Amino acid sequence: MKVRPTAVSSLNERYIRAGCPTTTVEELWSLASDDVDNVRRRVAENPRCPQELLTELAIDENPDVRIAVAENPNTIELVKEQLARDESVDVRYSLAENPNLPISILDLLAEDENAYVAHRARRTIRLLQPADMAELKPRAGGQNYMTRDIKFRP
Repeated sequence: MKVRPTAVSSLNERYIRAGCPTTTVEELWSLASDDVDNVRRRVAENPRCPQELLTELAIDENPDVRIAVAENPNTIELVKEQLARDESVDVRYSLAENPNLPISILDLLAEDENAYVAHRARRTIRLLQPADMAELKPRAGGQNYMTRDIKFRP
């Protein structure tokens, strides 16, 4: 089957407009109903995407669109919490490795029924926890400030 160049051009233009930070909110709403999953995903990634539209895209049929919603900094915490209970393991796993999520959502994911999701969430939580003050020790040479011995944990 041959693809008409005008159709390809139109798809390319929609994809580019969906991710462009200068795209108007009205255009984003229009592009959010596109038949092509990647166009909707780009809308969800767009930094200008409004919260109301992100909330709509959070129930998109495509898991990649929902993952993009979860990673957008404009997405409200309630929507991220709903996505942490998503039916797709891929969506939950993506959230579990996101260090920008609130600890409460990572805690929820750390109890996930899927062992991989739970393990990833616990690992992310460990990476976010500050080192114990007991790990601090004076620097050699008698300097007055403290330094931390960094220990890499699996």
